[in-house]
This record gives sequence, structure tokens and C-alpha cells, in this order.
Amino acid sequence: MIKNCIIYNIPKEFKELWQVDSDLIRNSRLADCQMNAKTLFKPKIKSLLQLAQNEKLELSKETPNHYEFKTFCEFKMPQLLAAGISPYTEAEYKIWLRKEQSTVVTFDAGRKLSSIGIALLSNALSNDPSLIKNVKFHKDNFLQLIDWLLSNKRSGQIKRINFKDIDYDQLKFKQIVLTADHLQESSLVNDLSKLTKGIADITFMTPPLKASDRALICRLNHWGSITLYTPNLLDSEITELILIIENILYQDIKNENASNSS
Repeated sequence: MIKNCIIYNIPKEFKELWQVDSDLIRNSRLADCQMNAKTLFKPKIKSLLQLAQNEKLELSKETPNHYEFKTFCEFKMPQLLAAGISPYTEAEYKIWLRKEQSTVVTFDAGRKLSSIGIALLSNALSNDPSLIKNVKFHKDNFLQLIDWLLSNKRSGQIKRINFKDIDYDQLKFKQIVLTADHLQESSLVNDLSKLTKGIADITFMTPPLKASDRALICRLNHWGSITLYTPNLLDSEITELILIIENILYQDIKNENASNSS
């Protein structure tokens, strides 16, 4: 079964400010988010109030690496309204809050639905529903991922890469997509990586993970989503993959490579 995640984080300067209080988590509501929101963030909370009702957040588990929360709400689906029935459907999904890097991950919820749980969690942690930020992956982040996949004799693969805004041979290309197994063996990847202004997404296969000794097939999108195509995923595999992504985001990938090669 395909698993979809969206990655957020709490900025490093606020890492020491948040705390997990199960009572605050349980009592967090969008109406409170609206009261606590800064002026520029109030319109977003207002739009969420129009999408959801009976929202609730619960602390369901704590592990050495993360807190796990469950988000419940009734979410408005316009297609149901068009069909002449109640526009609300029950939704439930989980959120991880990573302890070390303050990375936040939602599971199997789209951007709008994820925004509800993220606002509730952010408000419960800090009294500020805008504390948790969207993560965006830039060209340098994708190139670091490629370097990690292929460095130190790792057996990772690039399977698809979507370049955007490329100047080549006096032409401007809005998009060039390359798809092939072992795509990293083509010189086109290196050539276009130098010419492109950005990368929209990349599909790749990790080296075998320490957690399970199997590789994961994933697609990482520039706006912070990651799709996992490998079935029957273990939490330990997801944890290891998120750690890799954290290292890329926080530019620690070179340090990890150095420690692995020593």
C-alpha cells in the first residue's frame, strides 16, 4: 500500500520553546488557534474552520525517537455536497513529532487535511498555531540526496527526475523529465543538474536500510511531500528514511558520509 507523508519542521531557533503536554494536546481546537494566531495567519485558520468540525488531537504514543499523535475531525468534501448529502466525512491520521530535529510528519493526509492537525499541534506545543512550518526542498537539497545515494559505494538508484526551468541551446525549457532504471549512469543527469534552476521531484531507491536490510522506493517532491511505494513499511524504516532527509535538510549529510567511511 502506498504511503504519503508531508514533512514540516519547527525552526531551530524555537526548538527549546515547545513542550508536549497531553492536556493541552487533548484540548487543542481550531477556535483557540484563531484566537492565538498572528494577524497574517488568521485567514488560514479561518479557512480551516470552514473545512473542518469536531476536530481533536491525541497523544497516542511516545518512542525514543518521536511522539505520535492522532488527529480526528469531520472534513468537508465538496463532492458530497454536490451529491446532496452531508458534506462532512470522518477523517483520522497520525502525526509524528521528531524529538531531535523537531521534524513533523503527517501520514496519509493531503495538504489541507494535514494543515488541520498541524495547526492544532503547533498551538498546543507553543500557543502559536504558526510555529510549525512547511518544508521546501531546493535544488541543493536534491543534489545532496543524489550525492548520498551514490557516494561511498552505496547501491542507491535514481529512477526519475523532474528538472524545471532549464536554459539549453538557446531555448528555455519549463520542464524536462528523465525516467529510466539506473538513471544515474546517464551523463544527462549531471549535465541538466548544472543547467537547471530547480528540481520539482525525484523518484529514487535507497540503499538497503540498516533497519531491515531492504531498499525503499520513494518520490520526494519539492514542496515537502514524500511518497513511499514499498509495501508493508516498518516504523523503523520510516524513521531511518526521515533521518536521511533530516540530514539533507540540515546539511549534515557530509558529516554522515565521513563517519560512515571512517
